[in-house]
Amino acid sequence: MTKERKITGNIKGIVSKYSDNSFEFRPFGKGEPVYEEKQEFKNGVTIAKTRGNTGKRVVRIQLEPTDVDLFDTCVKKLGEVLPEAPGIELLRSKAMLLLGPDIQMVHDRKAGKVVVRMEVDVDTCDRMQKRFFNLFNQINLCLAINKATLTPVLN
Repeated sequence: MTKERKITGNIKGIVSKYSDNSFEFRPFGKGEPVYEEKQEFKNGVTIAKTRGNTGKRVVRIQLEPTDVDLFDTCVKKLGEVLPEAPGIELLRSKAMLLLGPDIQMVHDRKAGKVVVRMEVDVDTCDRMQKRFFNLFNQINLCLAINKATLTPVLN
């Protein structure tokens, strides 16, 4: 009785033949992509494009452990590499610090201001004092969390 073999898949790779008639198979892995073009910049930013018909752009940004505002640091490093890119300056100028159903807190870096917007429906809110206390508490927590980022604004 012979067992029937069925193909379950194919593995692409490189087969090497050596002088002692031995073979070595190295499969193509799904790890690190292969890049067509790759640009490395001095500030640790790497921009690359993957191979293929649907190639994608990959951006790697090296951050320091001391960086507090990761988003702002990434935008600044990209702005150094791509100063002509549209929208980079807009992203850098404002940062959403707190976004909730009844409260928004935005840090406007250009103006050097923190803008807070709260909404409380007076008709449906029966304990208004408690509601305002909770909203102001959220603002205080947000300021404490973002203390290092907002130091120039708060002083």
